Amino acid sequence: MDVSGNRVAPATQPENPERSRRNRLLTPALVAICLGYFMVILDATIVNVALPALRQDLGASASGLQWVVDGYLLMLAALLLSGGALADRLGARRVFQLGLGLFVAASAGCGVAPGTAVLVIARVVQGVGAALVVPASLALLRAGISHSGPPGPGDRGMGAGSPASRPRPVRSSAACWSRP
Repeated sequence: MDVSGNRVAPATQPENPERSRRNRLLTPALVAICLGYFMVILDATIVNVALPALRQDLGASASGLQWVVDGYLLMLAALLLSGGALADRLGARRVFQLGLGLFVAASAGCGVAPGTAVLVIARVVQGVGAALVVPASLALLRAGISHSGPPGPGDRGMGAGSPASRPRPVRSSAACWSRP
């Protein structure tokens, strides 16, 4: 009771800021975004483990196996910037969902592919889905952990993960600059 006789609610303990930040970071949406990104990036390299089995089961030639690997990477690399632009225009969430749906459907197509040609087509479609997922997932991740105030460890981690942010020595040979 206060001095005037009114009831006063008991004082609550202030919430631990570190704990609330951790709970905000580990939302189901952010976990799903990270898992989607991980799945897309993992798929770029894990198919190499299956190449001997693909050769034996599908009777794939060396060039067919090369297309299985490169069809995915070609579409991912070629459409990555377009996927980012699309995420900016249509919204990162919508593009992430579209890309993930396309990626999962193409993965099912890869699983039931009766031959190398169908597998290559499914891998190309997977690459298109991946090109939509990667930039959208990074935009959603950044939006999910944004905060006001000075840069924190998460901001430094995002910057350190960017290949463009890593300083590298610039090497030039004298032959490049000399004229004959």
